[in-house]
Amino acid sequence: MKNWFATDDQGRVEDLVREMIRNPDAPLEGYGGSRDNVRLTGVEDAKRYIEERGGDLPWGLRD
Repeated sequence: MKNWFATDDQGRVEDLVREMIRNPDAPLEGYGGSRDNVRLTGVEDAKRYIEERGGDLPWGLRD
């Protein structure tokens, strides 16, 4: 996933992803035994997480 971002930002993205995986309230989980495999726990979980933190949902996720 970090490869979706600019090279200069990839280290920070990786740190944030690791932080989110450790956070039981975050909608991101590791799977498959590799630290590079991540997935959302669910779309509704992700929407709730974004909204609870004052973020704006991307157009395609708005109700």
